Amino acid sequence: MRAFPPGPDYADAVLPGVYAALGLAPGDPAVTTPAAQQLRTATVLGSGGLRPGAEAAYAFWKDFLFQLGVPDVSPTPVDGVAADPGLVAGNLRTDYRPDAPLDLDAEVQRVPVREPGVRGSERLTAVAEVDGRPTVPVLSLHGLGDLFVPFAMEQVYAREAADAGRAELVVQRAVRTTGHCEFSATEAGTAWDDLVTWVERGERPGGDPVTDAAAVADPAFGCRFSDPAAYAAAGPPSEQDTRRLYAACA
Repeated sequence: MRAFPPGPDYADAVLPGVYAALGLAPGDPAVTTPAAQQLRTATVLGSGGLRPGAEAAYAFWKDFLFQLGVPDVSPTPVDGVAADPGLVAGNLRTDYRPDAPLDLDAEVQRVPVREPGVRGSERLTAVAEVDGRPTVPVLSLHGLGDLFVPFAMEQVYAREAADAGRAELVVQRAVRTTGHCEFSATEAGTAWDDLVTWVERGERPGGDPVTDAAAVADPAFGCRFSDPAAYAAAGPPSEQDTRRLYAACA
């Protein structure tokens, strides 16, 4: 079934067929068919690899990811990159895993970047040039389960900074949350204070080894910089609070 590029009938005609073919249902986190299990695994591996809370994060974001292709019909529709990420992103060289029961690399439609010069342009564009060449100290926070901006982006940035010889300017921290930018005041404030100390005194703070697959897969990964008080105060998982999708840290 070809679903790209999405047309005006995507939400009503195409998307229900995609759900049915995979054995999935909107609003239902159940993953029971081999095809659905493969999609979940491919999403986990492609968004940062095996890590705590990854399968729960897939269930949390599943419907959002499927609906990204629904055309914007609001009174003031969004345009540009926000509505059409294909302007700056493609999948020509993406290596999809796992390869069974379907050979994803052979079956997935390949789409090139339609405007390849936008990301590297020095002009004022909707997509900032982020290429792993920082000139000042950078300290980042990232939710392990965020699939709006996947954790894999931290890994890409870390590798780019290392390739550019600037790894010492980058410190990255994983937080055990699934919502986008779901950080407590303590997590954000501590990071800010540590960054200021780094800039003013030259004391490089601690971070997490985001490119170490074994470390990322450890059940305790993300505990070091996650706020235990925020976990203790959390209620049942919701769109506003996802901390209980993760096991308590020791």
